[in-house]
Amino acid sequence: MALRSVLLVAAVLFGFRAEAKVFNYETDGGAKPDDDSWDTVWKNGAALNASFAALKPGDTFLVPSKTFYVMGGIKAKNLQSVQIRIDGTLEFATTYFDTEKYMSAWPRSEPGSHGDVLECLDFHNLNNVTFTSSSEGTLNGAGAKWWGVPGIGYMMRKENRPRLMHIHDSKDILIEHLFFKDSPYWTFFS
Repeated sequence: MALRSVLLVAAVLFGFRAEAKVFNYETDGGAKPDDDSWDTVWKNGAALNASFAALKPGDTFLVPSKTFYVMGGIKAKNLQSVQIRIDGTLEFATTYFDTEKYMSAWPRSEPGSHGDVLECLDFHNLNNVTFTSSSEGTLNGAGAKWWGVPGIGYMMRKENRPRLMHIHDSKDILIEHLFFKDSPYWTFFS
């Protein structure tokens, strides 16, 4: 009895939940792997946003060992004491739609095509969050769509390209065992 009381007090003091869980992006979040169709890219992006919003302290978010095609503009805020484990690949791309239409549909800071593009992954106010993998997870920004023809692509888009990962106003962050591939702009910004 005494040990249980000590554990309960520690859980209350440090914010741990007895019902902490592993939240699987595919089975719990409804994401569809290995499908880069236009509808799936959008649905997987929405599922990623909803999954991050559902995380509680002590939870683990798992991207299983599959490829999930997603649209950018993923935003998460106020995550505390969680683990984000990417065992598979999150790829910000689709071959289903042509490149210019894909980029013009990318979520932006304001309506229309003149707003700034949102980051692939944008995290705000994180505390004690670990980004990891059981082997080597991949974040693939499919940057070639944004780079375009060398020299000309930059002149057209300039710096209005998404960063692969942006973390701001956060503390105690660990990033390990992840491969950041082909970022459209900067790979990581904090």
